[in-house]
Amino acid sequence: MMLRHVTIDAGNPYELAQFWSAVTGWPVAGNDQSGDDEVLIEAPAPAPGLLYAERFATWVTSKAIASRCPRVRP
Repeated sequence: MMLRHVTIDAGNPYELAQFWSAVTGWPVAGNDQSGDDEVLIEAPAPAPGLLYAERFATWVTSKAIASRCPRVRP
């Protein structure tokens, strides 16, 4: 099994990817541009790339999260 990328939820994927691209020196994928919902930073092999995605987990609602959290009682 090979890990291809790590997905990170981001409000503005392109700007965040640009920042981390400058920090790491890894390039943003050539076909990604401002306004995209997903932007990939390509890491040198064998490291996984970084995929910044806006609302990649939209199926999770606050109610679903709350129902899975244990209730702590004082």
